[in-house]
Amino acid sequence: MFTIGRENELKNAINFVGSSEKAALLIETIDAIHDFLEGRASEQELKAVIRKAFVEGKSGTWESAGSWLRKITNEYPDFVKLWEEFAIHKSSKIRFRVAAHINELPDSIFTNLCQLLLNDKSAKVRSKVAGDLYFSGNLDALHLLRTRQEIEESKEVLESIEFAIEGITQRA
Repeated sequence: MFTIGRENELKNAINFVGSSEKAALLIETIDAIHDFLEGRASEQELKAVIRKAFVEGKSGTWESAGSWLRKITNEYPDFVKLWEEFAIHKSSKIRFRVAAHINELPDSIFTNLCQLLLNDKSAKVRSKVAGDLYFSGNLDALHLLRTRQEIEESKEVLESIEFAIEGITQRA
């Protein structure tokens, strides 16, 4: 997995979040990633740290934790289970965070998570995933959007679906 090195990643994280205090969970995540890659931490230990940062992290932290999870999932497919866990989390805030990463998720789970999130009980989550799919270009997403469009009742979500369908069909 590509990384610019532990120290550089830590410096960038602190700059991104604003201070080492605000970046505490992100620093813990970066250390755990590097420890895992160096064979000094188990997969379970790393999953626990990523889970904590993604679920408990404030702005900047959860986004970065998701980016690290996307990277690690490419080389270690078992980490897909975290995405699946987050997509059915009891908190709509956490499901929304998954939706924010939808276009970068591995192909192996993209379609399943799109379907799950497009049918989420939260209109905010459905709207987020639909709107972000505008940038997807994925034809599976186009089918899922059209299916959801037929049953969607929320005007806001319907607008996001229409926006996404337009974007995907323009690039298809």
